[in-house]
Parts: sequence; structure tokens; C-alpha cells
Amino acid sequence: MSEQWKIKSVNVGLVQHLQRVLGIDEVLCRLLVLRGVTTYEEAYRFFRPRWEHLHNPLLMADMDRALERIHRAVGNGEHVLIYGDYDVDGITATALLFDFLNSLMPGRVHYYIPDRQREGYGLSLQGIAYAQARQVSLVITVDCGIKSHEVMSQGVARGLDFIVCDHHLPPPALPPAVAVLDPLRADCAYPYKELSGCGIALKLVQAWHQHMGNPVEALVPWLDLVALSIAADLVPITGENRVLAAMGLKQLEASRRLGLRMLISMSGRRRPLRISDIVFGLAPALNAAGRLEHAEVAVRLMLAANKQVAETYARKLIQLNELRKQKDQLLTQQAMAQAVGLEHEPAVVLYHPDWHRGLLGIGAARLVEQLQRPVVLLSQKEEGLLVGSGRSVEGLDLYAALRTCAPMLEQFGGHAHAAGLSLRMADLEPFKAAFVKAIARQRATRPQGPRLEVEAELPLCRITPKFWRILQQFAPFGPGNPNPLFLARQVRQHGSTRVIKDTHLSMQLTDGAHVTFPAIAFYQGQHLEAVSSGQPFDICYKIEEDRFEGRGHWRLQVRAFRFCSA
Repeated sequence: MSEQWKIKSVNVGLVQHLQRVLGIDEVLCRLLVLRGVTTYEEAYRFFRPRWEHLHNPLLMADMDRALERIHRAVGNGEHVLIYGDYDVDGITATALLFDFLNSLMPGRVHYYIPDRQREGYGLSLQGIAYAQARQVSLVITVDCGIKSHEVMSQGVARGLDFIVCDHHLPPPALPPAVAVLDPLRADCAYPYKELSGCGIALKLVQAWHQHMGNPVEALVPWLDLVALSIAADLVPITGENRVLAAMGLKQLEASRRLGLRMLISMSGRRRPLRISDIVFGLAPALNAAGRLEHAEVAVRLMLAANKQVAETYARKLIQLNELRKQKDQLLTQQAMAQAVGLEHEPAVVLYHPDWHRGLLGIGAARLVEQLQRPVVLLSQKEEGLLVGSGRSVEGLDLYAALRTCAPMLEQFGGHAHAAGLSLRMADLEPFKAAFVKAIARQRATRPQGPRLEVEAELPLCRITPKFWRILQQFAPFGPGNPNPLFLARQVRQHGSTRVIKDTHLSMQLTDGAHVTFPAIAFYQGQHLEAVSSGQPFDICYKIEEDRFEGRGHWRLQVRAFRFCSA
């Protein structure tokens, strides 16, 4: 086996047990074991997500206090403000809670999304002023608030109560809220820790319905929003998130929200919708509002009750996303030019005063794809102050590295794979040195793994219609449950092979068993001659649905080739 390809190890006994009790292909049982599924009961839950698989929301710390405070607000005729964030998770959470609470107390619910450029992430004094101007007495933060201790304290001093719905890692001291809903609290017994911010908001709604004696199916109208948040925020699609994503995708296809239906149509997405349709289609359009103008446009789209209004906002988001793509391309080109000569550095930190601050995260992610190392991109917010966004690779903890640089940073937050930060211009060079050193220390202790880890060896002749039908039931795919990567040996071209769109390789492949599969290798047109030579080669590949022109057949997506020496 090549040093760059490795088949993941698995407990063979557990695989054989599943094969006996399920009666399905050994490779499929292997995939289940690799996902922690080892019994018939666990397999049934995996393949058949159901309402009863959701956890009791009252297990979440402070949920009872949150319910009591909302009940008091409803009964006392108070005004409530939903304070969200400008990304898809925060936008969907805002729309969800506004939609729900407005049904309980119509005309008394408001929402506020901070301006990414002027206010940045988290609770702001501008938001506090907005609440006071509308006689609000209760503020519910969604997808933010857990680290807003100072600003929240000022709000409390002005007579405001707060409920925090957040899924980020809490600081040592919790903010002064009436209730803090966050499964990552050290004292929280809630069994699933990976919910999105919108998922936390849904658990609050579930707790209300449960308290009122309503069935859990009352949550259906909001599952489309939760599916959007799960996919866009890249939280693991495991456990409770898998249940919510599976049911939420179906609800998204039948969404009652005119704006979302219009956006799906305008973005050219085909049904059935998949997580990738959100990640690469809907989420970038929804995020474009907060990146280039104001995220309130996306909230209005989700809440639009008029077809003409919905169409206006959907068209606006599509236009903003096209503009975002143009700006993103320029930023990426400039950043790649700066990165020349840094290819061997453990991490890369780049600065340009004119980079659009709303696009730094996208640009950092693009550079990570190219450089395969952590990247931080910085731009100028005001005289002497820089703001930035970072992205990392599997196995290198971005947040931990930033934590070691805390004395040089004005502010930072995030998690292992993505983070935001701000610092003084005078600290830029010391920060660069400290950050690169912190990543270098992590790399020194990190085992050097293979470039590609394969879940199973799967000859092409074993891909049958039954195998494909069962493999489709592993979806929705995403973090924690990826579309599996297989290995096939000694395959050959059968038919024509050509380069399409100047970069992609389109093929017909066979392993000599009279079965031929269409295949695509994105950005690998350079292998045309080797594939067309007639010599056998090995491939790492995924099986995916080819929905081009609505055909709905499957094809192989080749991730890597290994050509045999003559």
C-alpha cells in the first residue's frame, strides 16, 4: 500500500456481527462500524432517524429558567428582542425564534443583527440601545452571547434581562444572564454537545411545546431552518444533528417560507436537496448579505409573507453572491501572490489593508485548500486596528494556537477549524512569529498521517443497485459522516476519456468484470494521457449521484490516481 493511501483499521469481529444481523454487504457493515454503529439497534436508529431519537430539552442546564422567563414575558405583555449573528446559523436562529415567539406575542417581538463591519461579532452597545428604544425588557441572544460578559453587564445595569442560546465554548465565568443555554457548559448534563446555534433555539421551542403538552411534531415548521444551520455551520452530522438534518432536508424541500422556495429555485438547486446543495448553493447566497451589506436582508427573506417581497430579497441575495464571488477571486489571487515563498512555513499570516473584511474567512479557507496549512488573513478596520479570520486543517487546532497568542490580541474567538481575531498593527509581526511557532509545536507532536484515508476497498464489480440504495441511506453526508472514500485496484479506461471545462477529467472506467461506470476527476485533467494509455491503475473514489440534466444515475468521483509502473 502506498504511503499516501491507507485503509482505515476496523474491528473485524464487529463487522462480521453486523453482517450476520443485517444481511447486507460486508463493506457497508464496515462503514457502519467506522461510524460507531455496532449493533442492530444502533443501525436501525442510524438508518431510520425518528422524532423519539431527539433528547429531552429539559436536560439542558437553565432550560427551566428560560421557559419561566419567556412565560412571564408573554403574560406581562413585555417586548422581546432576538439578537442574532450575521452568518447562516445566526440568521436561521433569529428567524426561528422570531417566528415562534411572534405567534405567542404578536407585535411585541423584534430582532437585531449586528453590522459585521461596524459592530463585529457578539452583543454590542448599539444592540442594547436598539432594545431600549423599543421598550424591550428581555433579550434572547442566538448563536452568540456566551462571551459577551462586559456588554451584557451594561445591559443588565440598564434594566434588561438576557437569555443566551449559544453553542460556542463558554469562558470560565458565564455572562450575567437569567438563563444560559449551551450544552458545552461544564455543568450541563445535556447528552449531545454538537448542536448548532439554531439547534439550541429549536430546543428552546421544543421545551416550550413539551411544557404545554404539545407533540414533538409541532417542531416541523422550523426544521428547514435547522437543516440550513447544520449544513452551513459545518457541525458534525451525527447523533441528534443527523436526525434534525435528515428531517430538515425534507422540510426544506416543502418549506412554507416563500423566500427560501424562491432562493432554491433561483440558485438552480435540484431536488432531492442534499447537504452539499446548502453548503455550495444556498449558504453562500445567505451569507453574502452579511459579508457585503447587512444580514438583515437574509432574515427578511426567511420571514417574507408576500411572494413579490420574497422574490425581491431572493434576487438581491443572488446578486450579492455573484459580487461576492468576484471580490473573493481577487482577494484569493492577491493572498496567493503574498504566500509565494511561504510554502514551507508551518502556518501563514497575511495582511492587506484593503481586503474586504467580510470575505477574509472565505479567502482563508481557499488558501488552506491550496497550502494545506493554517492560514490567517488580516485587514484594517480602523487606524492601528486589524481584524482577521483564520482557518485550519484537520489535526491542527487554530483556537488553541490563538490562545497562546492572547497577550498580543485585542479579541479572538472560534474553534479548532475556524476563528476570528483582532489586534493592533504594532503587534502584527510579534503575532505572526508567535502564531507560526504555536502551530509548529502542534505539528511536532502530531503524527504524520497519510494524505488520503480510505474507508474500504471496493472493486467496481461489487457496486450493485442494492449496494447503491443502501449507501444512499447513509446520507445526509457531512462532518462526522462523510461520503465514504473507497479504493479500487487495477481499473482501466473503457470508452472515451476527455478533459471538460479545461480542467476536469471525464471517463468511463471498468475493472474487467463487464461493468462500466461513468467517472469524473475534478481538476485532474493532467492525467488524460496516463488514463488513456490502456494500462491499469488504482483509484481512490467516492460514489455520488450524477444529477446533471436530471438523469439521477450514479457515477464515480475520483479523488486520486495511482498509476502502475510499466
